[in-house]
Amino acid sequence: MRIQIVTFQGCPNASATRAALERALASAGIANRIEEVDTSAPETPEPLRGWGSPTVLIDGVDVEGQAAPTGPNCRLYRDVEGKVQGAPPESLLSAAIRHASRH
Repeated sequence: MRIQIVTFQGCPNASATRAALERALASAGIANRIEEVDTSAPETPEPLRGWGSPTVLIDGVDVEGQAAPTGPNCRLYRDVEGKVQGAPPESLLSAAIRHASRH
């Protein structure tokens, strides 16, 4: 399973996303390395540069189900109660990990 956090330098929600992803992986009993992708780095492939920050991709698939990049800006997510937040909720990450594990 390839897990990527796509973000830019100084993103205020990157550390919260990383922590939630690490908890979700630990809960699933998966010890995967998380690859950090900096959208502003010259070596970053063009297709990854268009994702909002932070975006989590598992095997190239966005955890929220976005089919295409959302644009190089700050990204927002909704928690289970519909509240807007800057990092994906752990429940969303856990569901995406379970889905990827089955395929």
